Amino acid sequence: MDCKNLRATVLVAIAALCLQACVHSGPKPETFPVEEEPGFERSVAVGSPPFAALFLESGVRLDFVDVGDDYVGIVERIPPGASSVLYPMISKWTASPLEIYLAFKEAADEVPKALVRDHKLQMVRAGQANAPPRELPLQDLLPGTAAPELEPFECDSFGTNWFNYWNDTFGGVTESLGVDFKHQLQTMYTFYPGYNVYAGTGTNRQTYLGACNGDVQNNVGIEVHRWGPVVQFNPAPQPPTVTWQWLLVPGTNIDIELQERYLFYSGHPNGRFRARVNPPEAGQVHEHFGIGAAWTKSFPVGIGF
Repeated sequence: MDCKNLRATVLVAIAALCLQACVHSGPKPETFPVEEEPGFERSVAVGSPPFAALFLESGVRLDFVDVGDDYVGIVERIPPGASSVLYPMISKWTASPLEIYLAFKEAADEVPKALVRDHKLQMVRAGQANAPPRELPLQDLLPGTAAPELEPFECDSFGTNWFNYWNDTFGGVTESLGVDFKHQLQTMYTFYPGYNVYAGTGTNRQTYLGACNGDVQNNVGIEVHRWGPVVQFNPAPQPPTVTWQWLLVPGTNIDIELQERYLFYSGHPNGRFRARVNPPEAGQVHEHFGIGAAWTKSFPVGIGF
């Protein structure tokens, strides 16, 4: 082989390796399914309303909600100019909802039993049964330790900031992610964390669902649903009737204010969730808002899903 052919072969091999590295780096591409629905589908609310809330000095609010099966989810509302505390605490320390609550609660506040139950379940899953909650080093939550973002963050009308923010935040953190930006919407809009949830063929171990209001003065309504059972008790000796459907997670349904960000998190190992943007009032239009999802796949779903 002459030198020219050798150089060409080496260049081709290097290019192939670079291409392979690009293909295997970052989150795996996957369909980010959505539904634009002309009608209004009512979802039954099953579970307890938010049983705890934390108001941080930055203006961030954390609501702890019941996502079923003794697991706890968290809703974070991030005002303009503030940064998420939920994402770095989970990605950096794999913090449980109990540990997050203990990190920010007032000394006199009582710890809800639901958070204790959730923590025990998570420790058992992690092979650390009976491990007490850790005291997290909040001094590490300083500017620059969270995911890169544009400061002050604005959910701009073209969506560039939102795309960059979501991709920078969750790239390499979860197995898959999806992000989109809607410029005009007059109907309901539902989005899912991955095709496996959408098609009912699987669940997720971790689920993040987010949104950002870029230009809607009258706010944008959003809520999160979980797939679960509704039990109807019948007169004896008939057995109960169990139906499976999308259930509203109480406490996730809020109106996102102008330039506010919304983030829902669940570490339910069999979590099957979706988020829905509710339609504006008749004759109105939602303009310029972002949506996003990031997820880590779990096992195929079992009977009833």
